[in-house]
Amino acid sequence: MTVDLTAAPFSLDPDGVAWVQDTLGNLSLEAKVGQLFIAHGELDDDSVDLVARLKLGGVRLAAGPARTVRNTVDRLKAALSIPPLIAANLESGGDGASSDGTAVAAPLQCVATSDVDSARLLGEICAREGTAVGCNWAFSPVADIHFNWRNAVASTRSFGADAETVLAYSRAFLEGAGQGADFGRLALTAKHFPGDGVDDRDQHVVTSVNTQTPAQWRASFGKVYAGLIADGIATIMVGHIALPALTRELAGEDAPILPATLAPELLTGLLRGELGFNGVTVTDATHMVGFTSQGERSALLVDTVNAGCDMILFLRDPDADIAAIRDAVAEGRISLERLDEAVERVLALKASLELHCEPALDAAQLERQLAVVGAAAHTAIAADLAGRSATLVMDKGILPLSPATHPRLRLVPNYGYPGDPARMPLTVMMREALEEEGFIVSLPAAMARVSSIAEYIRVMNEGNLAVEGEFDAAVVIAQYPGIGGQAVQRLQWENAMGPHVPWWAGRVPTTFVSFGLPNHLSDVPMVGAYVNAYVASQQTVTATVDRLRGRAAFTGTANENALCGLTTIL
Repeated sequence: MTVDLTAAPFSLDPDGVAWVQDTLGNLSLEAKVGQLFIAHGELDDDSVDLVARLKLGGVRLAAGPARTVRNTVDRLKAALSIPPLIAANLESGGDGASSDGTAVAAPLQCVATSDVDSARLLGEICAREGTAVGCNWAFSPVADIHFNWRNAVASTRSFGADAETVLAYSRAFLEGAGQGADFGRLALTAKHFPGDGVDDRDQHVVTSVNTQTPAQWRASFGKVYAGLIADGIATIMVGHIALPALTRELAGEDAPILPATLAPELLTGLLRGELGFNGVTVTDATHMVGFTSQGERSALLVDTVNAGCDMILFLRDPDADIAAIRDAVAEGRISLERLDEAVERVLALKASLELHCEPALDAAQLERQLAVVGAAAHTAIAADLAGRSATLVMDKGILPLSPATHPRLRLVPNYGYPGDPARMPLTVMMREALEEEGFIVSLPAAMARVSSIAEYIRVMNEGNLAVEGEFDAAVVIAQYPGIGGQAVQRLQWENAMGPHVPWWAGRVPTTFVSFGLPNHLSDVPMVGAYVNAYVASQQTVTATVDRLRGRAAFTGTANENALCGLTTIL
């Protein structure tokens, strides 16, 4: 397939075309293969040495302190003759690139404001803080559509539950990112083709399936991707997600159903052919079980390149992964033409970002750049979005809460990951905020471990009896990340039927606040009020407590997924 270097998204001038062609012509086979890989880089000498030794095309760095990230980027540039792509998951703010970056808002949180400009602001801050530390490639926006409320992966990361909203907010994000890339150009990535959010599985742990018909897909995900391609999206991340109906349509009834990363009919046929995408395709992480479960790794790496993926995200055994592609080219299992096509696109992306002629920074310029990371103006925008997005999904008439009428307040934390709930940052922030309001805050005691049914019943009953008369109101908080651990994430309680489960909600005013997944109502319909705050931050804690107290109104809006398909709330 011929790569048009002068067409979007590369749009190279004659000098850029010449650099790409001259560079490609002078690369050894080993160097060409290296350009296909993106390492997961720690902020240390070993990662820099690995990328330099294997001449890799790019790296997605771990998010450490901004100055450390920037120093690592500069060392990588100095160690490579071809400038690297420096990627980051800039989905929700500059914190995707550095640990001291601003956590602005989850994409769904932007939609809850009913203001598309919020996505523009998000994109602007992501780009400004990301380019400040040296990133030139953002793995965003998330172009998934959250059709299925049970899907935990697409929930807060998606811009909504319908194609029109996702496209509008994704376009606003792109616009903002273009305005905010103050310190270097930034390539954007739409993900995860062919579209997550239809089934309730997570490609981290299983190959997921988009079960739409061809007509449904073209009217939804197809519409989103066509729109973003028209807007010049530079790269598309391909998910380990199968699309059986389109595979059957394009490749025949006998074609194997494979995830898109291994399906040429979806990449070469649908994405390149029908949608006309000319940019770089990159796999989602190749550690994911949605990919690794499909066969032997060396063969899968070859198959994903032949299917149409130009870049491979992450290495497992670096030397073995490089050898798998190198040997496949030498043996003719990957044609030299296909290899050159992929490398040409990678180089064209770098040329479009002007990485080959990027000027060096002096010390004063570097300090000015790093000063924008976590800037007060960005934090203020995060606080504003936290307030405007706070969403009251349900209230049975128990809000607002007041220490005058309900002085003793039980705070019940629930997390989807290990750790002492009382010591989690969200618990600490909420407890401090509620105590500042004048509430006397208590937490439930940890349940004892049991070894028999009889012991379990005794411990459960004792814990529940201890609850009697202990508090006047309760706030249950949850922070479930929604990605990477389980195929479906539902609330898990420390002790079923014990004092951590709001069995007392029918007697004591109980509010549930989710600082993560927005779809927990199915598991707690008994509570008196249900609030979605979307992310756990000081800004969302402050905004939530202000509204629980009645000082500000809940103005956030939720789509129908927040009701979890419930027709009756008991």
